[in-house]
Amino acid sequence: MLQNRFLALDHYVQLLNQGFLPAKEHPWHDDSPEEDETLTSSLLRIDDILTDEGNVKTLDYGSKNTRTKSRMTHNRFGNFLERNSLEYLLREYTSQDFETAKDIVKAHFSILGENGEPIGSTAEDHFNSVDPKLIEIDSVRAYLGFLSGVPVSYFAGEKVSDSRFALYTPFTLRSTELVLPQMGFENGETDKGFSAMPIFSYIELMKELKKEGINEMLFGGSEYRDLNRIKRQLGCRNVPSYWAVKVE
Repeated sequence: MLQNRFLALDHYVQLLNQGFLPAKEHPWHDDSPEEDETLTSSLLRIDDILTDEGNVKTLDYGSKNTRTKSRMTHNRFGNFLERNSLEYLLREYTSQDFETAKDIVKAHFSILGENGEPIGSTAEDHFNSVDPKLIEIDSVRAYLGFLSGVPVSYFAGEKVSDSRFALYTPFTLRSTELVLPQMGFENGETDKGFSAMPIFSYIELMKELKKEGINEMLFGGSEYRDLNRIKRQLGCRNVPSYWAVKVE
């Protein structure tokens, strides 16, 4: 079977006229027929969500809930930090951080498995993204996030132009049972607002990228609606692509 992915509409139509079929007729998976091209809210303009001073704005597009979601969520985790005298720090990844980043990736997928959530990939699929050799490439950017010294986030991606960053690996741990005991808290003792950390960490990453003059983040498409929903809430715009197949 021949497959052509990430097609623009005109190229997709050309292939259909040449005997190719929409991927949905020969799905990669019943729930996500075009893998991570099934749902395509993927492009975020950082200036839509951050002021020049780094404050989170209300979006001027999307549903009422979407327009305020990022600002309210960022504030909620900020209140969590202040209430518990904690801090979230994002810093550049170094070659000495390999095992730490790898442990974050493994923990992320372990949590998904325990919660019975749909998983479109495995931890092993992402181990290459923590390879220290990657950061030797000028265009690659990688960061670790810490909650008062406890490693909780790993981001890796690439500058694909002077103003655009493609985010390939975005993980932030969201298990209170896993994270908070490492900081001396009993399970459930202070988890109000903790669930807002993933969105908060995305926005902290945007602040770092904005310092470099980057104004667009490509998140990539999604296999599942929950992943796409989070991207829409952040303000990602729909950037459709197409997938054509030919069965021989």
